[in-house]
Amino acid sequence: PIYMFVKHEDTLFINSQRKLQNKLDPSSWEKVDRFADPALSGVIAFCKEYDLSAPELGISIETNDGERVAKLDLAWPRQKVAVVIKTSDAELARERGWDIWPVFKTLEDFTKFAAKIRMC
Repeated sequence: PIYMFVKHEDTLFINSQRKLQNKLDPSSWEKVDRFADPALSGVIAFCKEYDLSAPELGISIETNDGERVAKLDLAWPRQKVAVVIKTSDAELARERGWDIWPVFKTLEDFTKFAAKIRMC
């Protein structure tokens, strides 16, 4: 296989376009693995090991007037819990009521994170 580096912002953009075309259905962990940013591979491995439900990829949090506020890399909308790579998106999403976990914090305290996902 041939691998190439894709910037985080480009991965988010590509996934947003896939969503618009109804080509992004991360209903299984296999699909999440395929489409998620590689920086999330450790979190994804733990999520699968803990048998958590598959998240949505690249959710946009918007204001009431439709302005983009933040992009969430892995999101569980029912629980309003998400994992982000960019911490600037974390602060913006928290202001909208989301429980945001940066990648490293998620890996450091995964048991607590998993409990939040299982709450609903």
